[in-house]
Amino acid sequence: MGLACALLAAEAPEATILALCRWWSPSSLRVYARISFEDYTSWLRRAEAEDVRAIQGPSLPPLPGQVWPGTTDTVPGALDDSAYELLERALNDLLL
Repeated sequence: MGLACALLAAEAPEATILALCRWWSPSSLRVYARISFEDYTSWLRRAEAEDVRAIQGPSLPPLPGQVWPGTTDTVPGALDDSAYELLERALNDLLL
């Protein structure tokens, strides 16, 4: 696993990592070739800095007063308000 992580950090192509680690399947990369915390954070910061304007109709929230077909939710997958309050209290407890 260490070699795969080091090769990934060195930006080696997938085929090179597979060959040097003697793996047959690219699925091994998903298991063993992991990025560092620093790389993970760097990618998140880069993504956060992007101005993404691509929108698909299904990902748009309903207009005020509308609900999603077949539900009473105004946002698909939204939790009950009480669940968000509980999560916020738990987060505040962690931060104290």
